[in-house]
Amino acid sequence: MLLRWSLRKRKVKIGGVAFFFSYVFSLPLALIGLSTAHQVISTADSFTLWLLLAGLLLGWWFGYTLLRGQISVLIHEYKHALLALLVGNKWKKLKLKGMSGSFQYSYTQDTAEYNAFISLAPYFLPVITFIGLLLYPILHHANTEGALLFLAAIHGTELYLQLKDATPIQTDLTGIKGGYFVALGYIFAANACITSLLILWLVGGNDGLQIFGQELYQCGLLVVATVRAIFIP
Repeated sequence: MLLRWSLRKRKVKIGGVAFFFSYVFSLPLALIGLSTAHQVISTADSFTLWLLLAGLLLGWWFGYTLLRGQISVLIHEYKHALLALLVGNKWKKLKLKGMSGSFQYSYTQDTAEYNAFISLAPYFLPVITFIGLLLYPILHHANTEGALLFLAAIHGTELYLQLKDATPIQTDLTGIKGGYFVALGYIFAANACITSLLILWLVGGNDGLQIFGQELYQCGLLVVATVRAIFIP
């Protein structure tokens, strides 16, 4: 059975088991990512760090000054639409009106568990960053420093677009089970995880990602040991 859902006109709170478990896992992933990124940054050369910071600030400025009005609204709504289509839902209507927009889609009982992710997609889905990653190898071949600056700027732009709309008046966030601050915590965790992984790769290369994997493995061993100590005599 197909059900229609509007991301502007709704009364039912959304969440579910899948969203809960992704929340539980995203928080420690974000903390591990931030901790590992700090380790890698502390050993990197100052020129690389200045390039990274300059790129992020340049991208933030670009988003603030140029991607405003209906352009930012369109990007916001298309992120809703993209994730809705990726999980198998059907596009019904996307509407822009001034500085606001709405997206409607139909879903089934099988895809209903993804509604919370679709609602929060504009605040964490790294679509622009992914496009930048596709272009990065070409630019890196021509100029390593320029490629780093470019990708950092791309991600800085996306961070601005994602975080500027994360306000208490957004029904995307207030419609999540637990309310605005639960949604805000998920947005923070998701963006912290994605940003830290990007920094690890840009600054530390494959070694940076390997350090993250090792830290994640050690935390997993700690969790298993703790569970065994509690539940197995």
